[in-house]
Amino acid sequence: MKKPLFLAVFLLTFYASFAQIANNVIISEVYASATSSATITRDYIELYNPTSQEIDIAGWKVKYKSATGTTASSSGTIPADTKIKAYGYYLVGLAGTGTAASGVTFDLIVNGVDLSSSSTGGGHAALTKADSGEPVWGGVPVDIVGWGTANLPEGSTSAVPITGTVIERKACKAATAASTASGGLHYQLGNGYDSNNNSVDFYRVTPNPQNSASSLEMPPPPPVFIAGYPNSSAITINSLTLNSQLNHIGKTYYVVLPNNATAPSPRQVKLAKNANDNAVALSGTISHTTASTTYNTNVMGLAAATAYDIYLVGEDDDNLQSTVTKLEVTTENVLPVTLTSYSIKSNAPGQLEVNWSTASEIDNNHFELIISTDGQMFQKLISVNSKGTNGKSDTPLNYNVNLSVNDFMRTHSLAGFGLLALLLMPAFRNRALRLFVIALMILSIAACEKKEMEKESMVYVKLMQVDHNGFTTELGIKATKVRAVE
Repeated sequence: MKKPLFLAVFLLTFYASFAQIANNVIISEVYASATSSATITRDYIELYNPTSQEIDIAGWKVKYKSATGTTASSSGTIPADTKIKAYGYYLVGLAGTGTAASGVTFDLIVNGVDLSSSSTGGGHAALTKADSGEPVWGGVPVDIVGWGTANLPEGSTSAVPITGTVIERKACKAATAASTASGGLHYQLGNGYDSNNNSVDFYRVTPNPQNSASSLEMPPPPPVFIAGYPNSSAITINSLTLNSQLNHIGKTYYVVLPNNATAPSPRQVKLAKNANDNAVALSGTISHTTASTTYNTNVMGLAAATAYDIYLVGEDDDNLQSTVTKLEVTTENVLPVTLTSYSIKSNAPGQLEVNWSTASEIDNNHFELIISTDGQMFQKLISVNSKGTNGKSDTPLNYNVNLSVNDFMRTHSLAGFGLLALLLMPAFRNRALRLFVIALMILSIAACEKKEMEKESMVYVKLMQVDHNGFTTELGIKATKVRAVE
């Protein structure tokens, strides 16, 4: 007995995470207080098909179980060739008298099912498929409603359908008894909301029976993407931005899959899985707190120059879209900058002119010029921001920078003398001799400085590129002679 109950609880808990308009026939209304003196003299269970397809319910059964019973105590079978139209109803009369409820004719009468004893305490109504040996319901449950003191409801129990009332299923998450009444916001939007929690899904109202001849009632539609959405932007070598707009408040779920991967179902996308039900690492959710407003997210960790298929699906409080939307994207090439020229020259003593051009730029934050007098030890001299919009350009860009390098050359020319002095000092133990050497070094440095600064020095300049993620690429190195300022 415990194993089937555990399974039922597990399934209800699992599907509760997909609270939305049901995708199968459900119980939409229960009347349990029929008496010979009542306005409605026969109990009934109303069924509703919230889907866009006609559903064959031949051989299915409506069943009753008492509040504390261990098995269903009575049932009735739906005849052969019985179908419920898309968005249509089917009214099953139970124990009592008469052929109609409030003037609405019963589609089927099953005298053996009596709900009247449950109208003050509690009970269960169930819709099941063919007998399967399941110990509680004797068949595969399609829908279960428990009220009052019922011990096996979906979630927790609904209110008791006391004399003169019914429990009716909501049209959508936001629906209330008032909003579904004539003239209300959710009037004639069906009774399709199913969170698998009877206390949430049903409210108590006056009877409103509907049968197969009643008007069709379409549930609230799922959200739709606004024209032009979803889309991708800011594609780099390893990232991109996903943009989404829904016409409802809700969420957009996405998974990033290899190119030409089998398309997953909407439910798989929501669960961050692929078509084989394997977890997808690159997945996520975009929340929409306002309708018809653009929301986005950054997708990181992509491979360079690689094609991907991104599958997206939208959802609001009631509906998950029935189809997925596919975006095909390819990340940029490894080098974010295409360099077409790079040159340096000295037009005056202590001055350096650096020029370079790019054919295109992607995700480029800035350039750096680093300089050396020996081609080994380099020091950053200046940063130059990208001229592209947000670091991207599909047209050629030209850069020109004029630099004063005289102080840099002076510092590096004299550094050798200081190092030599430090190396020689330990060799002289006599204090007077040390002072003499220091004085001699000062005179030598002063003399050499003038001589050194009159010389031409070779200057090396590296051009570096830094993208928005901090990755650095060396684009080239050039050298030229620069005469120092006298």
